[in-house]
Amino acid sequence: MINVVTRAADPLTLDDQPTGSIGITLGNYNQVIVDADITGKLSDTVGASLSGYSNTRDGYFDNLVSGSELNERDRYGLRGELVFAPSDDLTIRAIADYDVIDENVAVSPTSSMDRPERLYSLSVETS
Repeated sequence: MINVVTRAADPLTLDDQPTGSIGITLGNYNQVIVDADITGKLSDTVGASLSGYSNTRDGYFDNLVSGSELNERDRYGLRGELVFAPSDDLTIRAIADYDVIDENVAVSPTSSMDRPERLYSLSVETS
């Protein structure tokens, strides 16, 4: 099992100015990967972050029967986080993820995989 824990947008540790980044990657078969994020304080007790990505690429196999491309990539997603820290002893962290994968893969050349995935979680941490 792999457990990935991301750094919280804790308003008690964030700077007053928002921070962010953007990245763009270009590759073979018209691949374009874009990712961006922004994190900042909304108030002295509330912090937030928002990130998103897109990953697209043409397929590199042709289905000789249907003419469609296989092994193409078409994915995007968003992740939002809201952290409420009313005191040093209580932190409430809410995280929402939304991902979409819509690809033609070589193992299933006659069908398209369209599988929207949603994960919402809420954790309450006390110290």
